[in-house]
Amino acid sequence: MSTISSRSEADPLLASLHRGTRVQAPASVDGKPAPRAREGSAGSAQQRRLLYFLNAFDRGGAELGLLFLARNSFFAPFDARVVAICRGEGGLERELAASGLRAEALFPSDRMTWRHMAAALPRLIGLLRRERPAVLVLSLPQANIVGRLAACLTGVPVVVSFEHNTRLSRRLFELLYLLLSPRVGLIFADCPRTAEVSRKRFYLRRRVPHFVVPLCSFSRQPARRPANVPSLRSDLRVASVGRLTRTKNHRCLIEAVALLHRQGLAVSAEIFGDGPLRHELERLAAARGVAELVDFRGFVARWWEHSNANVSVVTSLHEGLCIVALEAMWAGIPVIAPSSGGIVDYGTDANMFLLPDLEHETLAGRLRDVMADPEEAARHTEAARRTVAEMFSEDLVAEKLRDISDQLSADSIGRPR
Repeated sequence: MSTISSRSEADPLLASLHRGTRVQAPASVDGKPAPRAREGSAGSAQQRRLLYFLNAFDRGGAELGLLFLARNSFFAPFDARVVAICRGEGGLERELAASGLRAEALFPSDRMTWRHMAAALPRLIGLLRRERPAVLVLSLPQANIVGRLAACLTGVPVVVSFEHNTRLSRRLFELLYLLLSPRVGLIFADCPRTAEVSRKRFYLRRRVPHFVVPLCSFSRQPARRPANVPSLRSDLRVASVGRLTRTKNHRCLIEAVALLHRQGLAVSAEIFGDGPLRHELERLAAARGVAELVDFRGFVARWWEHSNANVSVVTSLHEGLCIVALEAMWAGIPVIAPSSGGIVDYGTDANMFLLPDLEHETLAGRLRDVMADPEEAARHTEAARRTVAEMFSEDLVAEKLRDISDQLSADSIGRPR
């Protein structure tokens, strides 16, 4: 059963959320001090308040991106707080707290509904009026819609919309985005392509200032992989990583595995991730006769260290940055992916195997191509590693995040004009 901290007992709004969850940042984690503000930043009494509002503490790319920002001191110049509509199923709030952020959920549910969205609006309004943050960051569609409405009624100085995708799952969401877009003073985007498309598609004013905020970085040292990765010549072992949702389109992979199995190829797949479609996808694998060949692993941190996959696939209907493709590229795993979303910013015919469409026959053909020419696959993986090193190295990303964070902490940026 969730408990409410002494701080929330003094907070009439949070005290009313007796069924919600709240995690306070610990003084230390595993014997190490919690992250401190960057050198030269103001003390907490002088820091601007920032509230980061999102759907839930799940383990999708946007949520893990928030954890990445916290671990890289992006919020150091601020008195920052994270609030989710629902707790979700990932438990990410504990890791956020360990990284020095206060994290709480308005509702303890693991699944968000329209009812949660409606009920979240007055609660968020009350929280904004009490806390009076200087900056409100909104991440993911439902939280963005609720947050923009609340901002209209409370006069938050700076509203930042964090865009993670080039399309939204519902046409209604896109319409509401457009109608409420004048309240947004600043856009964060996970990659240049997301910034370009979202500004054209979701905003009435096309000249809203924006930052591309990287949500991952990679060491220049090679990734650790299991020793038993099979040769492409003998066994095709496919990895797919992502939330089990319609958008991620895991059905395409299962159908491709079934087709290749019928054609007599030695093929199997690992699907990493949790989500609402797990049981449906398991039933599909059973119906196609490949239940024993498709392993649903659930969420696994640093999945490449726990997988003997020799090829990785992305089958999403639409994407933003697509962190999992970059992870596979860095880990030296050949990548098959569509040329869409943020993938176009770094994916080429030289460093990955691009899909012209998302038909399962096309994916099966690409998998056969990779298996038939391991030398070409090796050339692709070497080019992929170079791309990641040039664009997403730890030092390069750290410098960019520091610059964006410092600019956001200035008083004038992102204010309505």
